[in-house]
Formats: sequence, structure tokens, C-alpha cells
Amino acid sequence: MKKCLLIFAIIYCCNAPLFAQSKTELEGKMNELTQALLSENVEKLRALTSPQLSYGHSGGVIESQKAFLKIFEEKINDYETWDISEQEISYASEDLGIVRHLVNGSIWVDGELRKLNLGVMLVWVKEEGEWKLLARQAYRRP
Repeated sequence: MKKCLLIFAIIYCCNAPLFAQSKTELEGKMNELTQALLSENVEKLRALTSPQLSYGHSGGVIESQKAFLKIFEEKINDYETWDISEQEISYASEDLGIVRHLVNGSIWVDGELRKLNLGVMLVWVKEEGEWKLLARQAYRRP
């Protein structure tokens, strides 16, 4: 029993820095994503998202990577503010991370400024050593 506990402790201690680094990496990716949304940087958004992206909006619309990027290419919406709070990062495995947070934001849509109060869950996956956004789902908060 003592040997099992010792082995578990060694494995846990050796893997802890890997997950700590991954958390830092995902925090960085979230910052990059926010900046790319606000600056409407299509190439950066493409680099941060998986080709298999499923991007769900609070109103029920779900976009592929192509449809998501088209919004920015054609300047359909303009993200004005995007303030994230209460962010939590967890892992299902070494290459699958889940980010949850709240967003207070504002977006110009068809000449109208819309205020947003959302809860958001994002799923990140490591593809060829890089974290990519695989799925995102938002929901409206009261």
C-alpha cells in the first residue's frame, strides 16, 4: 500500500508542472482570442480555431469555422467590448481543456449596439502541439 501511495505521489508531482503550464497556455490563448475578436483579426482567429470548430451563440445559431470567420471577413458584426470574469480552466486530458467564464460585452449588429450578459463554455484541444478552439457555447444570463 505504501509503495502504491509513493508511486502515485511521484507521478502526481511529475505531472503537476505539465498541467500548470497548460493552464498558463490556455489563459494566454483566451487572451489572444479576446484580442483577435476585438481587433477583428481574421488570420489570428483562423490560427486559434480548429477547422472542426463548432461555435454556438446564445440565440441558438451554431457556426462552423468557415461561417465564424465570414462574420469578421465581411464585417457583419463589430465587437466593441468583451469583458471576461470568473474564468475557470479544467482538463479532461493533457490535450483537452475546458474554459468557463462570464462575459459582459457589446457588439454592433446591423447598426445597433447590443449589450451581452453571457455565460460561456469553450473546449480547447491540442492539435499538432498547439491549443485550438474546438467548440464554444454561450447562454444568456439574467
